[in-house]
Amino acid sequence: MPTKSPQKPEVGVGGVILSPDGRVLLARRKKEPGRGLWAFPGGRLEWGESLFAAACREVEEETGLRTRAQDVLYVGEIRTESFHYVLIDILLIEPKGDMAPSSDVDQLRWVGLTEWEQYSLADGMAPCLGDAAVQRRLGWGRG
Repeated sequence: MPTKSPQKPEVGVGGVILSPDGRVLLARRKKEPGRGLWAFPGGRLEWGESLFAAACREVEEETGLRTRAQDVLYVGEIRTESFHYVLIDILLIEPKGDMAPSSDVDQLRWVGLTEWEQYSLADGMAPCLGDAAVQRRLGWGRG
């Protein structure tokens, strides 16, 4: 994810796949940074790529699922002395295909409102999932 680049921020996207029963898909990272931590499937925005296309591409690469982007769900940042990473989480719908973890992730899990706090989350995940507006959009009934 973030690299040492103090001159400019990097932009990353996360794909927030909402299942029909109101759960979201988390992926456990297989590689550094954040090995063993749970996050939305995602990665860096590529040059010339739209946010929506990047989220759909990353999700398909990491999970095998094809999706359709609906809207920006959450924008957050991770800033340290060595990097500035802007995280844009995109709400994705209509997952299709055979779900399987890629070489970047070792597990995939659908989680809901009462489950996400039990996971060791990557930086930026808890503020997003704990946000009242995000929970309303996910139909989690809080906030």
